[in-house]
Amino acid sequence: MSTQPMLRLSLSAALGLVLIGSAGAALAQSAPPASDMTPTPATQQAVYHTKQGTLIIKSTMPAPPHYGPAPDFAKLDVNHNGRLSSDEANAYAPLANDFLYVSHGAKTISRREYQRWVKARSTTT
Repeated sequence: MSTQPMLRLSLSAALGLVLIGSAGAALAQSAPPASDMTPTPATQQAVYHTKQGTLIIKSTMPAPPHYGPAPDFAKLDVNHNGRLSSDEANAYAPLANDFLYVSHGAKTISRREYQRWVKARSTTT
């Protein structure tokens, strides 16, 4: 039995490990320095200390979409019954998102509830 094939296998394995380690180090070094990332007020940051160095991860939420002013109650009340159903509220995404809150768990929103929600929304945006 010859030891030469086993020696070649061991050298191949060692060379493969060296190449993998070099590639990992090169990737880690190609990342931009942490000082290049400008944080915004809503940025979350996580810092991990590893054998290769410090890893800083920064993330933030995108700005919410702007839907414009709330439409008139009459425009949303397509069946003209004086109340807004969830289907009618779907015509204005912010109202659809707040439907259960505005309706207090009911199936419809009254004109007064809608006006109260519009007023509260205008003071918070």
